[in-house]
Amino acid sequence: MVIVFTGLNQLSEDLSALSASPAPVTASGTGATPTDVSTPYTVGSASYRLEITGDAKKMMVGYGTDSATSSSSDYQTLPWSKTVEVSGEYGFAHVNAGSSGPGSITCTITDVATGQVVDTKTSTSLDDSEYSSANVDCSTMG
Repeated sequence: MVIVFTGLNQLSEDLSALSASPAPVTASGTGATPTDVSTPYTVGSASYRLEITGDAKKMMVGYGTDSATSSSSDYQTLPWSKTVEVSGEYGFAHVNAGSSGPGSITCTITDVATGQVVDTKTSTSLDDSEYSSANVDCSTMG
């Protein structure tokens, strides 16, 4: 019992010491103090190229940014592309597509300024019937 109470007493003292003078938190392994997290991260403006490619014959496509969305009311042919502008505190872009019939489709989002591919995904229909489909969804949010 003496060991248990001694351990609990030491734990209480350690917790009191931590709350009295918190040690600075550093980024993992860098020794750097993190930036003020009370200020939101601002993306600024950016341009993204949204693309759908593949060998499917037709598809429906939807795309958008943090401020607007759009979707096709008619079937689109491949390849398809659109450049969008984003800005603001949480600027993002997305594109999704669903094929009608057999084949594969790939969505790709590329940062226009750097040429870096931000996200890409591929989907292939499960069979070759006219009722098969493939669906993809890409986003700058990952």
